[in-house]
Amino acid sequence: MAFSSSLLEIASSSHRCSRNPLLCSDYLPRQCRSSFAAVLPLSRSSLCCAKGGPIRGGYQWRLQVNAMASARVLDPQVNGNTSSLAGVDIPVTCYQIIGVPDKAEKDQIVKSVMDLKNAEVEEGYTREAVASRRDLLMDVRDKLLFEEEYAGNVKEKILPKSSLRIPWAWLPGALCLLQEVGEEKLVLEIGRSALQYPDAKPYIHDLLLSMTLAECAIAKAR
Repeated sequence: MAFSSSLLEIASSSHRCSRNPLLCSDYLPRQCRSSFAAVLPLSRSSLCCAKGGPIRGGYQWRLQVNAMASARVLDPQVNGNTSSLAGVDIPVTCYQIIGVPDKAEKDQIVKSVMDLKNAEVEEGYTREAVASRRDLLMDVRDKLLFEEEYAGNVKEKILPKSSLRIPWAWLPGALCLLQEVGEEKLVLEIGRSALQYPDAKPYIHDLLLSMTLAECAIAKAR
């Protein structure tokens, strides 16, 4: 396993989290449990939210995240702004978010966005994550159709912008989409980097779910 150093103590088959069973390894499909172990270096007590005290927007988790992740996440405070205004930079193009090549025509962009919008989202995501996924899709569509900075220009040899700034609340939607379109390594890099920041705490459930699904996909491809 690529992230074998991150192995956790797997919960026994009799264990069931009373508050958030999705993030307990017993809840996951058997074939994904070893992949889930590789997502983050978490102990069993970290995975079971029933063992933690309450925090804003979720439950207390003991996270020890690999600080060497290549994704660049903005500092929670920028120029004195609050973290909610600062947002987060993710190192992807708008094209990558919807799974099309940089030279995609507008009709291909619209088709991909509509296909993703109408697709069934993986079970387990919160309603907020599903809503952020939809909002991000519409934002990316508009950027690619109307903003040359993000779309680029093949004739003028202008490359599309290689990073995307989004609100923290949209990060679960971004990782959900990237996982759907096959950008599993980016999901893991961005997720690990983002989890170093307190701003990520309200979204831990959805971020870890995307990272787990990404690890499952990587494991199946081997």
